[in-house]
Amino acid sequence: MRGDLRIFLVFIIFLLSACDTETKSSNSETEIDLGFLKNQPPSQIYENSNFIVGLNIKNNFPQKIESLSLCVSDIVSNEHEGIMGLDCQNINIHSAQELDGQIYPEEQIIYFPSEGSYSYKNMDLGPDEITIFAQATYPLKTEFSLNLCLKKDPTLEIDGVLCETSSVFDASDISNTPAPIVLDKVETTLTSEGTKNRVFLDFNFKKLGEGEVFFQDEGDNLVRFEISLGNKQVNFQCNSKNNDFLEFDQNSEIISCNTLIELNEQIEVNLLKVDLNYYHKVKITKGPISIKKLNSEET
Repeated sequence: MRGDLRIFLVFIIFLLSACDTETKSSNSETEIDLGFLKNQPPSQIYENSNFIVGLNIKNNFPQKIESLSLCVSDIVSNEHEGIMGLDCQNINIHSAQELDGQIYPEEQIIYFPSEGSYSYKNMDLGPDEITIFAQATYPLKTEFSLNLCLKKDPTLEIDGVLCETSSVFDASDISNTPAPIVLDKVETTLTSEGTKNRVFLDFNFKKLGEGEVFFQDEGDNLVRFEISLGNKQVNFQCNSKNNDFLEFDQNSEIISCNTLIELNEQIEVNLLKVDLNYYHKVKITKGPISIKKLNSEET
């Protein structure tokens, strides 16, 4: 009985060690974490032997991620087989959970290939070392909002009412969805134009983490955005690409927008809302992995 228990404990320890993550993309609440499982792939692969790639994926977002594309690849010519091209699987992963102010990520372990195994062959003229790549690509929709006070007469001052013609809102004033892109600051100015008012808005966005952002079919570094002001039918003009996209050439971007509105009341508080829609991609690598070649006698 004691011997059976010892075997059982050794087996559990083996399983736990096999699921250890060797490489992480990040340790952040603003993106998907991706890592290789220990020895999957191993640091040395024998020619003609079989191996698999194991990935641990963590969702740190408080939202379910659907249609996440998880892919692995290598840099070896197809004549040596291995991972042929880009091998991908599509998965859904549930949202992270928050308990007592602590975020508990949702985790999944995914193995490649989905069936069978990989093997390197015909390595006589092949490389001595290889690198294996993994990437996760997933769609995101995020929302930022703040309460914006506007005055019909920008020069009007009312005792006990704080409604400035020009205001600066920092991150503590803005309702942010945890994401790779955050709205860090908003500056507002209100001016009169006849019987209407023009609202000027400067949005300061920041990109967090090392991942890439893009909008499908539109190009790299692009994020689609939409601005609304309460239930008012307004059209914002912005100094951005096609008036609909943020272009993240740097890790921070400032976008200036304005619109002409008609206020019905002397003081109005409207919900200013910014919606972002984009794809985010995180990548990791494992390597160099040495290839143990076999001579003709050993094969």
